[in-house]
Amino acid sequence: MALQADALLPSAFSIPKESQRKLSLGAVRAETMVASPGATNAPVTGKNMLREGCVVITGASSGFGLATAKALAETGKWHVIMACRDLLKTERAAKSAGMPKENYTIMHLDLASLDSVRQFVNNFRRSGNPLDVLVCNAAVYQPTAKEPSFTAEGFELSVGTKHLGHFLLSRLLLEDLKQSGYPSKRLIIVGSITGNSNTLAGNVPPKATLRDLRGLARGLNGLNSSAMIDGGDFDGAKAYKDSKVCNMLTMQEFHSGRLIVVTEITCQETLNTLAGNVPPKATLRDLRGLARGLNGLNSSAMIDGGDFDGAKAYKDSKVCNMLTMQEFHR
Repeated sequence: MALQADALLPSAFSIPKESQRKLSLGAVRAETMVASPGATNAPVTGKNMLREGCVVITGASSGFGLATAKALAETGKWHVIMACRDLLKTERAAKSAGMPKENYTIMHLDLASLDSVRQFVNNFRRSGNPLDVLVCNAAVYQPTAKEPSFTAEGFELSVGTKHLGHFLLSRLLLEDLKQSGYPSKRLIIVGSITGNSNTLAGNVPPKATLRDLRGLARGLNGLNSSAMIDGGDFDGAKAYKDSKVCNMLTMQEFHSGRLIVVTEITCQETLNTLAGNVPPKATLRDLRGLARGLNGLNSSAMIDGGDFDGAKAYKDSKVCNMLTMQEFHR
């Protein structure tokens, strides 16, 4: 029987059941989690574990991440991978928290760099550890910032770190999670009530709004577009809340099984996603452009025979990738 999230933690640290949203992803449990005080844990039940579990926690050098790392490490049933940007800070935090040295390993991960995310995944796999639980916790919160900061790839920092970095990390490690034989394997993305309009805190201005994702579609770089997902003026507090909405949408997509692009940071070509419906949409129609050569001379340079659009050409190519994979699968 799969354990609930609060059953992973001792009574000294708890996650309220009313703050959890559990989702199913095949054999992997996926859920968003919001930290708040005042819950009581149910006792751990189920069969005894044959080995200790291995959990990766991002942003484990402080706050919720450190508290979770400490609680799990102290059970003696988990080996914690503390995935953090500042190795020295993390080591000091673990020592100060009294974490048993044999129950944790510190590994470098900078979620503001997609290259660093890929390198972390490579290093983790080389370590030989299984992956039983992935906790995507790290975040950047700059509510008073007047100007945006950016990731290594040029994305606005809050969304780039909390959403895009974790999105890539989750996608790259999903197969590792599926291979785990651990009864309570799961993917967890830490949420926040500030991004949920169904809560009082979520209605405190500025409210999270993604609208038609025009800022995201244009790169979030503050140069050719706004640094905000909805294309509006920069607001540090709103950027953080928007990233939390993206986390929730990501978990819905994991639950539905529609996130099929493993190695890329966007799924704009899939029309069953919000981003896939940002114009121009991918459309192949009757392939008349492809049938006539795509050369722009005797035919259109677009697969569907329409007027050239660079963004649409990219999305169309991704649809072709998916169709190709379907044919290989057959």
